[in-house]
Amino acid sequence: MMFETPQHRVMEEWNLQVTEYIYVVFMSFEMGIKVLANGLLFTPNAVVNDIGGILDLFIYFVSLIFSCWMPHHVQPNSGAQFLMILRCLRPIRIFILVPHMRNVVYVLCRGFKEILLVSVLLIVLMFVFASYGVQLLGLKLARCNDPSVLEKENCVGVFMRTVHVAKYIKVRDNETQPMMMVPRIWFMPSMFISLSSLAA
Repeated sequence: MMFETPQHRVMEEWNLQVTEYIYVVFMSFEMGIKVLANGLLFTPNAVVNDIGGILDLFIYFVSLIFSCWMPHHVQPNSGAQFLMILRCLRPIRIFILVPHMRNVVYVLCRGFKEILLVSVLLIVLMFVFASYGVQLLGLKLARCNDPSVLEKENCVGVFMRTVHVAKYIKVRDNETQPMMMVPRIWFMPSMFISLSSLAA
């Protein structure tokens, strides 16, 4: 699947089709051995007794149907497109085949509540420190929109500001940068304005 691109699709490339058929054949042997050894439904260790076995069967049937059908024209929002999306479940089998990976996923699922509580605590602490920063640095980071003016008392009147039409357009040496007259304003950066409104 990782070698498939919009220009090289499995329906059109023979080497991708061969790997698809090899995958289905080997998975058929695997599922057949599992069913013969453990049973399918009414045995103590049946294949469908856990979610891993059900997922294996589902991935196998999706792969088998796709390899038999192999649609050449896939329309948007069609059954063929949905079948190709279901093929993306194949990498999930790594969690079934490797017991240590399965244990990791199981522990993460069990600890979801604790992870959620820690996330809530981090968000609360973030707003606490954001409020503290606004109270400590409020109005101390304001500046004039005219870079040549550093004091609030001098930030009055108007000045000529350079206008950038586009960042990738460079002015030649014999040309002048376009400018326009704008009023001087003493203002806070927009990022700190948004933080102060959230902390308030």
